[in-house]
Amino acid sequence: MINNINLENLPTWVKLEVSKADLEAFAQTLLAQNKSQTSTPSVSAKRLLTMDELATYLSTAKQTIYGWVHQKKIPYHKQPTGRKTYFVKEEIDKWLTANRRSTTIELEAQAAQHIESQKLKRRAK
Repeated sequence: MINNINLENLPTWVKLEVSKADLEAFAQTLLAQNKSQTSTPSVSAKRLLTMDELATYLSTAKQTIYGWVHQKKIPYHKQPTGRKTYFVKEEIDKWLTANRRSTTIELEAQAAQHIESQKLKRRAK
């Protein structure tokens, strides 16, 4: 069986004949590809973390994470039974990066801009 056929390069007078066996083999190939794609989670698939996995990921004690959950400081999900707590890695990553602190250079630039705007306001009066 020939694998990579480019039909665009064939002359228009060429007649293609496909056998039943070829169609079945092609269908089996498509099914195998589909199974391999669905069995492997995609990169964008949400990754659930257990309490132990999150503690390892954050290098934090589980007791600390339990405290954050109790205080509702960290995004989390509960099983419908309410027994187990899970965390979505993407949500944890967003939570970790949500409280960015400005650098000294950025703070100095903001201060200089604020002082300059105040000078302009005073001059306008």
